[in-house]
Amino acid sequence: MCTGISSLCLCVRLKRQLANKHPPSPLQIVGANVDLNRMLLDIDNTRMTVDDFRLKYETEYTLHQSVASDINGLRPLLDQLTLSRSDLETQFESLREELVYLKKNHEEEMKGLQTQSGGDVNVEVNATPGTNLMEKLNEMRSEYERLIENNRREVESWYETKMEEVNQQVHTSGQEIQSSNQQISELRREYQSLEIELQSLISMGDSLQSNLEDTERRYNMQLQQIQAMIGPLEEELANIRCEMEGQSQEYKMLLGIKTRLEQEIAQYRALLEEGQQDLVIPSGGMGGGMGGGMGGGGGRIGGGGFSGGGRGGSGSMCGGMGGGSGGIGGGSGGMGGGSGGSCIIGGGGSGGGGRTSGGVSSSHSYSSSSQSQSCRGGGESQGYGRKSFD
Repeated sequence: MCTGISSLCLCVRLKRQLANKHPPSPLQIVGANVDLNRMLLDIDNTRMTVDDFRLKYETEYTLHQSVASDINGLRPLLDQLTLSRSDLETQFESLREELVYLKKNHEEEMKGLQTQSGGDVNVEVNATPGTNLMEKLNEMRSEYERLIENNRREVESWYETKMEEVNQQVHTSGQEIQSSNQQISELRREYQSLEIELQSLISMGDSLQSNLEDTERRYNMQLQQIQAMIGPLEEELANIRCEMEGQSQEYKMLLGIKTRLEQEIAQYRALLEEGQQDLVIPSGGMGGGMGGGMGGGGGRIGGGGFSGGGRGGSGSMCGGMGGGSGGIGGGSGGMGGGSGGSCIIGGGGSGGGGRTSGGVSSSHSYSSSSQSQSCRGGGESQGYGRKSFD
């Protein structure tokens, strides 16, 4: 029951969290699964206990049936002993009545014989003296009385022994019946207690089963809600991963382009520094400095210094190194981006000012998409001194 209360508290907490739009944490889900497994284990233990009590009940019931059958088998014996006792009592009464009758008959015969012998008849017979009848009769009477007394004693002793045996059997049977009744009452009480306990365990098992079904239903609903919440999050995570992979590839590509641009800028800077060291004050000068293939060339000195204005060829890295003048006087345009030419990254370069005086420079930033790369114009920034690529 404690596990059911704890799981109920956990369900209430999970419902509150779902009501507050906060999904349960994995630890809470694991704890709920542990509580569910504990409840299943308690249900299995309860079922095993119910099976044990059912086996005990069946054994006690069989014992009760055997005791009841023994009692039912002893009842005919008790009835038979009662009948034999009543028969012996009737025989004893009949023998007593017969003894009384014999005594009474013997007394009457003795009285008759005494009256007959008491007459005044004198008969003298000259014969040999015969036997005395009175003595014979007395002897016969004493003999019969002795026989009767012996028979009476034998009958009384037999009756007493039989009565003692019957009384002992009745006493033992009564004790057995009393012990059997006590056992029956005890077994009946145990049966009632086991029946009550079985009913309580069955009701407890039903309640636990219903609680388990409700808990499984609630957890299934919560799991479905959590899975429904996890699905879009997984899709969003996959999209974010795809975007991160694309951005990482784009970053690698931009890093490579930046490295190449820095190398080219270093080369052009070295060329510019060499050109500035070779500068001469008189006008006229070097035409076609950075023009031609990379751009249009200007004069060596005068006007705008290195004035160039060529058109960059299409397909070059950054559209060509077109129009720029750089010198002491500082003209507009430097290593700037030539017109035309689709580039991958980069484009119109930043215009650099002169070596000592400032010039207007413009920086252009470019972005690329996953399908086609196009150059986008950026804002204009002013700077003084030498301008380098960002």
